[in-house]
Amino acid sequence: MRGVARRVLMLLIAVAAVAALSAGTANARSVRFFSGYTGQHTHWTWAGPGVGLIAWTTSTDFSGYTACGSSWAGLNVDAAWNSESLHNGAQLDMLFSVQRSDGRRIPLRLFKITKAEPWPGHPAFGGQFHVGVWTPRGEYLKYGIVTTWIVNSGVFYGPAGVDTVKFNQSTRSC
Repeated sequence: MRGVARRVLMLLIAVAAVAALSAGTANARSVRFFSGYTGQHTHWTWAGPGVGLIAWTTSTDFSGYTACGSSWAGLNVDAAWNSESLHNGAQLDMLFSVQRSDGRRIPLRLFKITKAEPWPGHPAFGGQFHVGVWTPRGEYLKYGIVTTWIVNSGVFYGPAGVDTVKFNQSTRSC
């Protein structure tokens, strides 16, 4: 009988320890900060008759955070581009997206640039935006991605330029 009582007591202690550890883990809260810069990258492609070979340069800065106990990440994106080679109706498209730690890629916003502009290619603050991104429990934003391509008379011309940055991560307790 003592052996059974001892086993039941050990089982209860083990269950209580697991519950205490689980509660501690669930309540361990922190703010996650992340940031990354793609650097300047020049891309080029053939853009069809009337436009020919065309080049463009882009760079993007990503920064944001996930607040304590939140499943939403606030993300600031600041993009710059050189589109001065655009002519004869060619358009530069820039798709901004992020990738979560579970591998899911989430599109954020699409810029359609039709005006030829030298670096940095946007009016003051014209290349900046802020978005919220859903990050389920245990997930976080891992990469920032900028995909660019040229459109001429409604036709896509690639190859597309893809610039990816792995975010620097840091946390701080709440």
